Amino acid sequence: LNLHGHLSINQGDFNTNNGLILVSNENGTAGISEIASGSIFTGQVTQQRYTNDWFGSFGDWHLVGAPVQSQTIEEINDDIFTSGFPGSDYNDPDYFISVFTYDETTPGTTDQGYFTATNTSNPLTPGKGIWLFQFNDGAAINYDFTGDITSGDFNFPALSYTDDGINGADQHGWNLVANPYPCAIDWESADFQKTNLSTTVYIWNSTLQNYATYTTGGAFTNDGSRYIPSMQGFVVKALSNAPSPSLSIKETAKAAENPTFLRLINDSTQIKFKIAGATGTDESIIRFRDDALIGFDPLYDAPKIGSFNPSVPYLASSLNDSTDLVVNTLP
Repeated sequence: LNLHGHLSINQGDFNTNNGLILVSNENGTAGISEIASGSIFTGQVTQQRYTNDWFGSFGDWHLVGAPVQSQTIEEINDDIFTSGFPGSDYNDPDYFISVFTYDETTPGTTDQGYFTATNTSNPLTPGKGIWLFQFNDGAAINYDFTGDITSGDFNFPALSYTDDGINGADQHGWNLVANPYPCAIDWESADFQKTNLSTTVYIWNSTLQNYATYTTGGAFTNDGSRYIPSMQGFVVKALSNAPSPSLSIKETAKAAENPTFLRLINDSTQIKFKIAGATGTDESIIRFRDDALIGFDPLYDAPKIGSFNPSVPYLASSLNDSTDLVVNTLP
C-alpha cells in the first residue's frame, strides 16, 4: 500500500501487514500523524525520503535520522553511494568520507566533535542524527528505512554541555539529534519539551550552504521553519551552567503538514537582515519584546552557527561579551 498523504489513527488499531510505504517525491512526503491514546499500531513501515537539492556538481551534506527502529548505516548504503569506511561502496580510508556522527562531549572546539563512521553496521538510533553526504549523479535521490515505527512519548538520547575550560561557550553544548517519528514535528508545540536548552532549532540548508534556524516565537532565518520533517537531523544547543539538558516529545507534537511549504510571517517587532555574496547568503534577526533581557536571553536569543563553507557570507549581531547571535531579542 502506497500512502501519499498522512495517516491519522483516531481510534482502534491498525496493522500494516508489513506492506505500508510512506511515499516521498517532489510533491511532498507521506507520514503517520498522531496515533490516538489507546490505539495500537503494528507492522513494519517503509519511510522514503526524496532529495534533489545540490549546491555543487559533486554533491552536498544533509542531516539525517532514522524514523523506525533497529536501523544501521547499511539501510542507507543500499540506496545511495557511500565512501571512506568499511562496508561502504568505496571503502578506501584515504578517500572522501561520506558519513559522520557528532559527539558534544569531545574536548576542544566545535569542529573536533565530528567522528567518521567505522562500518555500515553502525547503528542509527532513533533521535540521533548523522551527517550524510549525498553524491550528485545528476538524478534525484530517494532512499528509505523499513522497520517498526517510533511512536508514543519519546525521550531523545542524552544531551550534554561539556566545558573544556579553554574554549568559549559558543564552542560547547551543540548536540546533533533527529526527528524520531515518521511524520513532521512542531518545534512550537507545548508537548515538545526543552529543558536547559536554547529555544532554537538549527538545520543545515544545503541549497543555501548555511544553517536554517527557527527560534520559538516566530523568528526564522535561511528558510527555517517550526516544522521539522521526518528523517530530518537537527542541532540543539545546551545552555552553559545549566544542569541536565534534555529533549522530549509527545505523540501529540506531530504535525500533519508538509514542512517544505510552511513559513511564519515576520511580525512588526523584528527586523531581518540579509547579506548576499557570489557563493551564498546569510540572514540575522534583531527583534523586540518587553520581557526580553538585555544580555543573553536563553528563551528568546539564538547563538550563531556559521557555515562550514568558508566562501559563504557570515552575518550576526554581537552582545557585549562578543557572543554572536543569529537572533538577538532586545527589550
